[in-house]
Amino acid sequence: MDADGSFQIFPKKRSYISKKSGITSEYINIGYGIHISLSDRDLHLLKEINEHLSNLVNPNIHSCKLVGQQLDNYNSTNNFKLSGKIYTYPKRKEAVLAYTKLLDIQFLIENVFDKYPLVTLNQRQRYNLLRTGILKKIKRLDNLEEYKKFKVENSVVTEYIFRRESKSKNQCTIKQGSSVNFEDC
Repeated sequence: MDADGSFQIFPKKRSYISKKSGITSEYINIGYGIHISLSDRDLHLLKEINEHLSNLVNPNIHSCKLVGQQLDNYNSTNNFKLSGKIYTYPKRKEAVLAYTKLLDIQFLIENVFDKYPLVTLNQRQRYNLLRTGILKKIKRLDNLEEYKKFKVENSVVTEYIFRRESKSKNQCTIKQGSSVNFEDC
């Protein structure tokens, strides 16, 4: 996932007109996604990845705790199934496996990415933003400043050791809950 995938959290500006007052108001809708991108020659691999991840779902284990779903939407009579979609882009010679449903993303967080940590610092930071937003069920903010504040306050990584690319080769340890500040390394 580190090289060919991405965790996406993005603001979408929305507006609506109040039925009572007729005043137009705006808010920020938060979108989430997990994408794995490969060459179109490897389309079969994306299909295998999607199938393998879908096989992790066990309705006897995975309960209605996911993203506020009702029990009747998520039980053995109405099996939860990952709904990853594969998109092909022939001009770019690329294929992408995308998960955009909150329930799918939460399942992948809890059953894949929390169990198998990421290696690169960049992806780990992006993952932590996505994880925080999904698990705290943040779907909407009042304005772009709130979104920026959310990103700053949640730009943390779990404990991770890396070497900064510099002459000194300083080693940094970042503990969960601390901000990532490369200048301190």
